[in-house]
Amino acid sequence: AHPTPASRRLSVVPTAVWSKFEVSQKDISTKTGTSRYMAPECFSAVANGEDGATYTNKVDVFSFAILAWEVLARRRAYNDTYLTMDQVAMAVHASGLRPKIPAKWCDELKSILQRSWAQLPEERPTFAELAIELDDLHTKATRSSADNGTSLALELGVDDASAGGCCLLM
Repeated sequence: AHPTPASRRLSVVPTAVWSKFEVSQKDISTKTGTSRYMAPECFSAVANGEDGATYTNKVDVFSFAILAWEVLARRRAYNDTYLTMDQVAMAVHASGLRPKIPAKWCDELKSILQRSWAQLPEERPTFAELAIELDDLHTKATRSSADNGTSLALELGVDDASAGGCCLLM
């Protein structure tokens, strides 16, 4: 398969860069973000009218998990719910709504996503931990792909020609 113009522009960010990424507490605000990717604690602060509520960069881990699901599923999270994005944010906060992970996705990938969008921020991994896990998953899937003569996407369980899309970011 030949790379698409978009994939030629992508560059790989070394694990060391992600593991050193830090956000100052003063840079965090409840008045930013998109409802589709909003962590439960962000919605809670907004709903309660708390300006400058304390939370950590674990909100970004949550958002990353939702975005990763969208890339792998090749569709928008929550589009099948018929809810407005404000209703989605409320359901994420109040009842633990999350995108449904397809059964065929590999167990390691499911675990990474589920832990990354955990309801409680302290149950979510750090970006440093995620970088290590994603590197390990990539290495394992690449080795299995080479051994089996299959695609990386197929090894991860995300290869679905009916989903549209041609690329897998890893």
